[in-house]
Amino acid sequence: MAKYFATHGHTCGGNFPDWDDTLSGRGIEHMFQFVINNDPSCKVSEAVKQAVERSPDPPAEISTRALQGDEVCLQTMDLFYEMLGQDASYLALRGRCALGGVYVCGGVVQKTLPLARRGALMRAFDHTKAPAHVMRDLLSQVPVYLVTNCDVALLGAAHAVLDYPADVF
Repeated sequence: MAKYFATHGHTCGGNFPDWDDTLSGRGIEHMFQFVINNDPSCKVSEAVKQAVERSPDPPAEISTRALQGDEVCLQTMDLFYEMLGQDASYLALRGRCALGGVYVCGGVVQKTLPLARRGALMRAFDHTKAPAHVMRDLLSQVPVYLVTNCDVALLGAAHAVLDYPADVF
């Protein structure tokens, strides 16, 4: 994936893609292109390819088709959730061992909840390439929550305003 992103000009200060180019709606579109152009076993129909290209919202088109069972779109979404699971595991380890849990939020998760529950996210989270079995054992204790409340950002901001003294804002 990193080579694909670098080849297509989607890097942030080097050979690695920017977060927004992978774990976002835009990332879904990039992953779809990666899957159809780099997987020799991929058999994308011309109708799906055209629908995605012509859609005003290609990530929504891909995720909707995945929810309907299109194999290439499912493969794309599994890749998305696998990368999300890997990144979440690294964040859990870097974040002073987030034993209270990792909360996965965002519009993609809210709109594709059945795809998030297919297993790619948790397989990647639990089987991260952590340097030692101790880290993998630690990750197995970290719960992962899929947040479905669309207003979570506003609720968090409201909570922050109420918790801080008036002179901070």
